Amino acid sequence: MPYLFALSCWSGRSGLLPAAALLFALFPSCATGETSADDEQTASEEEVATIVVTAHRTPVAIGDAASSVSLLEEAAIGQRQQAFAADLLRDLPGVGLNRTSTNGSLTQVRVRGAEANHLLVVIDGVEVNDPASGDEFNFGSLTNYDIAAIELVRGPQSALWGSDAMAGVLNVKTREGQDPVAGGVFLEGGSFGTRSGGGRVSTGSTRGHLALSASRFETDGISAAASGTEKDGYDNTTVGLNGRYRFGEGFSLGFSSRYTEDTIQFDGTDSDGVAIDADNETDKELLLVSVDGALALLDGRWENGLRFTYLDTDNDTIGDFPSRYAAEKKGVYFQSSLGLGVGLAPSDHRLTLGIDYEDEDYSQRTGFADQDQSLDNLGVALEYFVKPLAQLSLSASVRHDDNSDFEGVTTWRGTGSYRIESSGTRFKATAGSGQKRPGFLERFGFSPDFFVGNPELKPEKSIGFDIGIEQTLLAGRMLIGATYFNEQLEDEIVLVGFPSTPDNLEEKSKRQGAELELSALLSEALTLGANYTYTSSRQPDGAGGDVREIRRPRHQAAINLNHEFYAGRGNVNLNLSYTGSHTDTVFSFPARTVTLGSYTLANVTAEYAVMPWFTVFARAENLFDEKQEDVAGFQNPGRGFYAGLRFGAGR
Repeated sequence: MPYLFALSCWSGRSGLLPAAALLFALFPSCATGETSADDEQTASEEEVATIVVTAHRTPVAIGDAASSVSLLEEAAIGQRQQAFAADLLRDLPGVGLNRTSTNGSLTQVRVRGAEANHLLVVIDGVEVNDPASGDEFNFGSLTNYDIAAIELVRGPQSALWGSDAMAGVLNVKTREGQDPVAGGVFLEGGSFGTRSGGGRVSTGSTRGHLALSASRFETDGISAAASGTEKDGYDNTTVGLNGRYRFGEGFSLGFSSRYTEDTIQFDGTDSDGVAIDADNETDKELLLVSVDGALALLDGRWENGLRFTYLDTDNDTIGDFPSRYAAEKKGVYFQSSLGLGVGLAPSDHRLTLGIDYEDEDYSQRTGFADQDQSLDNLGVALEYFVKPLAQLSLSASVRHDDNSDFEGVTTWRGTGSYRIESSGTRFKATAGSGQKRPGFLERFGFSPDFFVGNPELKPEKSIGFDIGIEQTLLAGRMLIGATYFNEQLEDEIVLVGFPSTPDNLEEKSKRQGAELELSALLSEALTLGANYTYTSSRQPDGAGGDVREIRRPRHQAAINLNHEFYAGRGNVNLNLSYTGSHTDTVFSFPARTVTLGSYTLANVTAEYAVMPWFTVFARAENLFDEKQEDVAGFQNPGRGFYAGLRFGAGR
């Protein structure tokens, strides 16, 4: 992780396209074909209820979750054909995406105007926020191959999941084994010297399942510098293995592991903060391991789980500023949930206790600021969930975190959802507090000339709420929703001076906005999804006023149309994604603030199953060749075309 990487990470601390607005007004969710977890099941009464797993400590039906949640399921992920998860996440309500350049480059995800390290990211049960990267997860390395579902919960979730969940939780689940034996492979190639391929094999039965997958992605890339000629390439190899075995009624053991090795080439900057060609390269490794056991007692009324996780990251940079940043994180998580009954089903009235212990070790080698640090945290959470009526669900939770390096912090959360069956209307509301402890980079820095740490930093704290309404129309074939959110952040950590030093703001920062969503089944073969988000994120300027926080577009919108044909053998998908103008900091001497223009990305995909076991597919990205600049001075790829073949089951 060179200076550029860390400064780019840290630089985030600090009008809607008329056509899109008109189209949204005409077709007022979930662009990209996802099912919003704000949505209820809108198809038929016989349809099995969709379950979400991170809106509460235990799984709930999507119509009972009061939190604003979006769910990308396997079918929608496949229809979009995107190689990286970040390109799907940018189209979810409340999500802002900042990518420095080509595929694989530093990619930050911000939810509702919060910081990238305020979002907890979980992959197959392992918390993957990287202590060696400012407690963020770099989405540039997360490929879509073999992902079964992505679930995003927006709003403060610290009372359930701890420090990194201050603005929300993103839960990624990979595919499990199925059928006696199943498998498949794919090959793809296209613009910018891009080629990729992968395969998976799995087996499954009523007693258990086992799945192995592997994929490889390579691209020659582009030059991030507008006037540059040297291409910045990227390659990614990812291998995943997961399984579970049920020994009997109520008892099972499972495991998962995922290993990613990738290399990203990147440019530098001149004294004016403008990107220039440079021979820099970062080699990264990420290893995730999870082992868990589940035991149900009292005829399933008392459910218990114990999980052990391990994360190991290594970021080794060669070039202008050689460095190595590495971290290990070991976790033990226990949960016990008791169905209280009292005239209700166990799942409708329960008390859940969660206890987790995490130990983090951090290593930094820069040649002049070498150090090793560690901390540990013990968290205890309690949640009460009750559904006294079929149309009403309520919950209350409280959590206390005891950290080795900071004072203890207590957070809370309350939710409520009420549905009027006769009109198809649902009201929902949540309120809660959040907390985010400072990361190793913030506390200890990495260079006396560029970035000096501050060991006296205090954890950031927030309090927020959201209220929303959903309405089903056309006999359940259409659902529209609107949510207002409001949060106040205390002790926000920002950069001051030069060399840059992080410090806590004395005044409160404010974030508020609205999310509008629509999903519609226009015919048996044609679906529409759309959403629009307005975000205002402002922080005190130290002179009695406030300023707009950088890298937070006020306006974002997305529209998705998906059409199946020939009895599902063929599929065409159109996706439009609008990102409004936003500001950024250029690290020149002195630093200055610039405005980055808005852009609209148009992607089209098509696929056709020539035979049940053989599919051809193609896509066009950034069809209008829009200039896309998420980070000041760094350009993204233009128009690209890709095609591929798939053999066997699934993507």
